[in-house]
Amino acid sequence: MGETMTTSSRTPTVVGHVVLTLIAHKEGSQYVSECSGLGTTSCGDTIDEAFQNIREATLLYLNAIEAAGERERIFRQKGIQVYLGPRHEAEYQVRVNTADTVGFLVHEISAAAEQHGSPAAML
Repeated sequence: MGETMTTSSRTPTVVGHVVLTLIAHKEGSQYVSECSGLGTTSCGDTIDEAFQNIREATLLYLNAIEAAGERERIFRQKGIQVYLGPRHEAEYQVRVNTADTVGFLVHEISAAAEQHGSPAAML
């Protein structure tokens, strides 16, 4: 008999991850935030809210390009590298100067998402 592979739809196998840089700075009474690699932007009344909002906006964008089958093309176009293997913990903030604070968002690429292309091809 042949082997049967089963995968759980609840826990996709992680094949890689990307590390995205998030930047926030005060502008007037609000904090403006952006993901420099993807070009997503947001804002908030506090720096924590600005980072939370840019994380959400960036994840929505990542899910949309994945659903459209455009992740590989957009990552290649924007020079975003997929690192093979599970993610490492990198979500922290660093003050760069008096105007900017930089944070990081690590996004996992699952095997289910790989129907549109291999992350190894982008290395």
